[in-house]
Amino acid sequence: AANTLTDGLEMLPPAIACGIFFVSSLALGLAGKGRTSRVKRFKLYATYIGERKFVQLEKLADNFGYSLAYVKNDIVKMMQHGFFTHAHLDNSGTILILDDETYQQYLASSAEYQRRKIEEEHTKKQEQEAQEGLDPELRKTINEGKAYIRQIKEANDALPDVEISEKLSRLEQITSKIFSFVEEHPEQLSELRKFMEYYLPITLKLVNAYKDLDAQPVQGANISTSKKEIMKTLDTINFAFENLLDSLYQSTAMEVSSDISVLEALFAQDGLTKKDFDLK
Repeated sequence: AANTLTDGLEMLPPAIACGIFFVSSLALGLAGKGRTSRVKRFKLYATYIGERKFVQLEKLADNFGYSLAYVKNDIVKMMQHGFFTHAHLDNSGTILILDDETYQQYLASSAEYQRRKIEEEHTKKQEQEAQEGLDPELRKTINEGKAYIRQIKEANDALPDVEISEKLSRLEQITSKIFSFVEEHPEQLSELRKFMEYYLPITLKLVNAYKDLDAQPVQGANISTSKKEIMKTLDTINFAFENLLDSLYQSTAMEVSSDISVLEALFAQDGLTKKDFDLK
């Protein structure tokens, strides 16, 4: 959440830095070397912070040559004595937030982060439980399949060209559907043997080869030709994988056809399919 705050918040509009802070006139008049030194450090902090909505205490410490623990303790005491108005520390105690609005944004962002984290942990737990219930060989195949899909996606993300990206996205989609089908129909696992041992490894090798070729600073004739050949081959691969997915549904299609035939026979036996009813 702290990183979200650091990366996402913007600077305040131009304003006098001291307008963000408050130094009590009594504080300036109080005797004592310690208080006087703290006032001086506050002015140094204020100058460094300027118009920011927030600041990392580590940067304050590095800038003035103090330890992080010293600066954190110093800031807390300043807040307790009214040197800052509307200031807060984040949950980790490492970021000083200078106004209430920004602090509320931080709290909302932190709550959302925690919500997503809980959801992700719940989803991960469900996936683990589902995996534990699978046959060991099926589980191994599914995990390997996900690894292939992840690597294809990583290559896709690294390639800016729209045409190759569309082909790889289609490849991801088809491959994901194949593994999802087999996960739901473990009896079809044997149909993936050649797919796992030959088709996918060679496909991934071609995808990575294209990524490596595309990364070359000089795109000569050999590189361009190889890239075009891989692009063309991806169409063939996608078509073949689509046919493989369709073939996995063969037994399902036969079962559906059989059920329909039985149902039609029963309807006919009971006279429910006659179209020449006498409606008079």
